[in-house]
Order: sequence, then C-alpha cells, then structure tokens
Amino acid sequence: MGKTFNMKRKDYLRLSGWVLQFMRGLCVIALAFMLYDGIRHSIDPEYYFVRWEWYGLSGDMDFVEEGEYPPQTAASYYFNWIQISIQLVLMFLVWTQLIKVLNSVVSFETFISDNPIRFRKIGSLILGIFFMDLFHFFDGMASADTEIQVGANFSILFFALGAYVLAIVFEEGKRLAEEQKLIV
Repeated sequence: MGKTFNMKRKDYLRLSGWVLQFMRGLCVIALAFMLYDGIRHSIDPEYYFVRWEWYGLSGDMDFVEEGEYPPQTAASYYFNWIQISIQLVLMFLVWTQLIKVLNSVVSFETFISDNPIRFRKIGSLILGIFFMDLFHFFDGMASADTEIQVGANFSILFFALGAYVLAIVFEEGKRLAEEQKLIV
C-alpha cells in the first residue's frame, strides 16, 4: 500500500507561518537594498536603480540604446526611492500583523484575541499602499520627458476591503465566543 501524504491543521499553520516569515524577510532584504541604493546614488549620482521600464512608461525612448535606460533627475530618483521604501515598510507591517493573527489561530485564541483590531490595521496599511501607488513621477535628464502618471490599482483596494470584512467577521466571532463563555 502506498504512503499517503496527510497534512494536519498544525502542519498547515506551521507552513503558513514559514511563508509569512519568508515574505517579511523579503521586505527586510528589499529595504536593505533600497538603503544601499540610496546611499550609492548619493555618493555617485550617475548610479540609479529605479528603472523607467518597471512602470511601463510609454514615453519616447528611441534615444536609449538597448539595455540602457535614461537617468532620472535627483528629484525623480528620490521621489521614487521614498515611495518604494514606504511601500516596503507598509508591507513589512502587514506581514507582521498577519503573523500575529496566525499565532493566535495556532494557540486556539482565534476569536478571543485582538484579531479584529489586527485586521483593521492590515486594511489601513493596505490602503496606505494603495494611496502610495496612485501616482508616479519620472523626470529624465537626457530628454524633456517628464511623466506624471495617475492610476488606481483596484486589486490593492480589494485586499484592503477583504481585510476590513475579516475584521467584522472576527469581531462577530469574538462577540459570539464571549456570549458562549457567559452561557457556560
């Protein structure tokens, strides 16, 4: 008879915890890289890392050879650097709150702990990411191209909405758990 792979609740939660810790670690690594990038750009203004093509800019870039991208002005570079860094910090905080929720589920305190508050925090943090992603500013040094893009990424907004809905669900669960304690 073949050996079956049977994961139990505890195994799923442990695996989920590792994934959340990994995602939080990626944010720390990305923040360290952003810090290095900012320091290196301050020392050598010819160096820049934030790339135009990441944002799918439609500007005329015929003057750029393949594999090269036009340098940004200092204002454009630091605006994008700050914007990305703040988004990474917010993502780190989201992962931290999710880890706390997962730890309460592991300890069977799902509806007793502060999870509704944590989900509201997660929703607010994701809203912060949404607002940080609303606009992008690029100013090229090699041309007169200055682009300011405004656009909403509604998938981010739906994640925030989901977190707020989960806050309501967990608050109701907490209320029902308290009622059950009073009955017993």
